[in-house]
Amino acid sequence: ERKRERKRERKKEKRGSFPVQYILVSGLNIVIMSAVKHLTSSSLAEAQSRSIYLYRRFLQLIPTLLDEYNIQCDQHRARMIVRHEFEKNRLLRDTEAVDFLNFKGETELEELEKKWKQRAHILQFLDTTLELDTQDDAVQQFLAGTLEYPTPTQQEQEQYVKSITIPLD
Repeated sequence: ERKRERKRERKKEKRGSFPVQYILVSGLNIVIMSAVKHLTSSSLAEAQSRSIYLYRRFLQLIPTLLDEYNIQCDQHRARMIVRHEFEKNRLLRDTEAVDFLNFKGETELEELEKKWKQRAHILQFLDTTLELDTQDDAVQQFLAGTLEYPTPTQQEQEQYVKSITIPLD
């Protein structure tokens, strides 16, 4: 019995290191192992070091990516976009959440390396991130504390008061 229990534990350990997906094909259950290994970190420092390693791998991929997909974007700008994406979650302190984001990053990196993404996907990522970086004048003025609000006229104030008052019958 002990040997059987040890075998079961070893099988569980092997299965636990990969996310397993079941697909039903013509009545047969087929187990497909994912190509990206999902690791659980023992500490926050370990998860953060994996994040830094993932970040460096993304940075190394940028020149090849821009060249192979024929994207007219400055390498420095692309690196800033990748850095912006990693900086969004810099203050995250939950080890499981960091591991999950690392897993998502690993899958994204694998899709880019194996050219499973199309040019439009990469351009969409670059364009949406560029829009987030460029803020309009009103937002910049608000953040600087210099945004001036237009003063409503007397007539506008009266219309507003009429619109929010409820007649008591």
